[in-house]
Amino acid sequence: MGKITINLNPQKEAAPSDVIKSITSYTPFVIIGALVVLLISSILLFVSFGKNQAFNSLNQKWSHWENKASIINQVKTNIASLDTERLNIEEVVTPEYEMSPILGDIFASLPNNIWFESFKFQDGFLSLRGYVVKWPEDPEDHLAYLDTFIHSLRNTKYFSKKFKKLNIKESQKATYNNVEVLRFIIECKS
Repeated sequence: MGKITINLNPQKEAAPSDVIKSITSYTPFVIIGALVVLLISSILLFVSFGKNQAFNSLNQKWSHWENKASIINQVKTNIASLDTERLNIEEVVTPEYEMSPILGDIFASLPNNIWFESFKFQDGFLSLRGYVVKWPEDPEDHLAYLDTFIHSLRNTKYFSKKFKKLNIKESQKATYNNVEVLRFIIECKS
């Protein structure tokens, strides 16, 4: 069947335009979209506000400690400066060679039958002069005792650190108070 239309208004009815139809059909979607955008922006605003409050709180705490942090940094700088100054003073004050540990290591390394005549120390060079006494009942040779002495010196802490090269410069048999001795000169260099 066909459609019957009764016009109770004698005026001519204007047909709705396509634009108005489009607007009325999309309006609910636009409103829903605007509400979603408004909701999301509100959530982001509250989240950023909360983060901003936390940041402000931490910033206030930091400003309270900032003065103390700068004092601590200044103290650290002063300590580093004092350490550098201490090292410079130690270089000037501390001698390169301390004689008491050197002599202590020498005398701790001595066998019973080695005697010293003299020590000479100058500019990192040490010369030891002395005698190796061989008693009649000793089976060892003079040079064996001298070698034992040099080997003991090389195993000491301080002496071996300061003097890397130990050489027998001279050795000569002699008689001293009717006892056969070996006269020696040992040179020690760094």
